[in-house]
Amino acid sequence: MTLKEPAAEISANLEYPACPLCGNDRRNFPFRLHEPYRVARCLECGFHFLYPRLMESAMQEVYRESSYYEGGACGYADTSYTAQEFALRATFKLLLHNLAERGLTIFRPLRIDLSRWMLN
Repeated sequence: MTLKEPAAEISANLEYPACPLCGNDRRNFPFRLHEPYRVARCLECGFHFLYPRLMESAMQEVYRESSYYEGGACGYADTSYTAQEFALRATFKLLLHNLAERGLTIFRPLRIDLSRWMLN
C-alpha cells in the first residue's frame, strides 16, 4: 500500500477510533489534513489524534517497503532516513524527555544534558 493507491483501497484500510488516551467517542475536528484525514480533539480529555487512521496491518505494509525510507512515493520521498537519522533521534529523545517532565509517561525524567541536541 502506498499513498498513490486509489481512494477506495485506502478507505478500506481506515479505522475510525475512539480517543486512544481515554476511550471517549466524542470529538471535534479543529484541523483538516489531506483527505480523508483530520486531526480530532477528544471532548473529554482534550487529546489530539489522527482521524481516521490506517489500520495497523496497512501501516506495517507501508513501513515494510524499502522505498519508504529511501526516496519513494511516500515517507522520506525527498531524502533518506539515514540522512536525517541524527536529527530524528534527537527530536524523539527531546519529546520523550518533555513527556516525562510533565508526568505523561511511566518513566522518570532523565537528567541529561540537552544542549548537545539543540541547534546553535
